[in-house]
Amino acid sequence: MIKNSKKLYLFVLSIVFFASFTIAFLHIKNTVDAEDVQNQAQQELVINLHTKLQNEFVKNETLRNENKELKDSNAKGKLVYLGKFELTYYAVSGLTKTENPTIEGVTVAVDPKIIPLNTALYIDGEGVRYAHDTGGVVKGNIIDVYVNDYDKCIQNGRKKNVDVWIIK
Repeated sequence: MIKNSKKLYLFVLSIVFFASFTIAFLHIKNTVDAEDVQNQAQQELVINLHTKLQNEFVKNETLRNENKELKDSNAKGKLVYLGKFELTYYAVSGLTKTENPTIEGVTVAVDPKIIPLNTALYIDGEGVRYAHDTGGVVKGNIIDVYVNDYDKCIQNGRKKNVDVWIIK
């Protein structure tokens, strides 16, 4: 009977040891997995930040190139200064007044009494845009710039006294 008790005791002890070992192993594994998830999230954050910075650099480089080309064009008389305008932003996508799709970086809404539709414009700080749309509140020296989402509208707000040229 004592011999069987010792065996039972050793058997229970080995089960407890095995269970403790398994729990410790799973805890370590979960800790490592959590660290991997955290590291992966940090890597994705760095990659996203790098991508945004790279896109911003490309955008700025594009604007610099457009500015250089337009300065060269202006020297040749291809730009006509329109004056100072107020910029607003909108994010309602679809077809414009000229039956073109709204495209970020291309479409602006204008007052056709001031700027004829389908006119190519250079807007300081925005670059080359096309007067493809009109708007109910776009009157006088206001240009409504199309962007892809409402958050960008809020981010950009209103910009006053922005120089605008017609590209011939």
